[in-house]
Amino acid sequence: MGICAMQSIAKTTYLLTDSDLHKLGYLEKQNPQHKDWASMKMYLVSQVETAAVNKHGSLDAMEAAKQERAHKRIEERAKRRQEEELAAKRQKQLQKTPAATVQKHSSFQRKTQQGTAVEDVIDPNTGKIMKRFGPEYAAVDVEEI
Repeated sequence: MGICAMQSIAKTTYLLTDSDLHKLGYLEKQNPQHKDWASMKMYLVSQVETAAVNKHGSLDAMEAAKQERAHKRIEERAKRRQEEELAAKRQKQLQKTPAATVQKHSSFQRKTQQGTAVEDVIDPNTGKIMKRFGPEYAAVDVEEI
């Protein structure tokens, strides 16, 4: 009998899905962590490699796909971390804004050419200056660009 691979290792190492592995034969072994848990599915490595070659074209193509997934995961983490740092920086800057400045800026009103009142308001979440049109009309916030 050849070397066996657990289902989870077969999926991560060879980038196979449950449906790919479902087509293969397997042996069930009692879970060594706890006897009442689901039994482990053990697959022959030679069969798993054959399924991976059928799916990816070759083992080298499979390795390239693994590298591509890893690079994508790293890029997503870096982007998320950068967005979180920017949000924290905005929040810190917003906390530094004196309340008097916010009130002064919020209470400023002026008339537009059509005679509608326009009010500048600072968004408390982002710290951006917004325009609010007409207290007598439904208020509409417009972000200033």
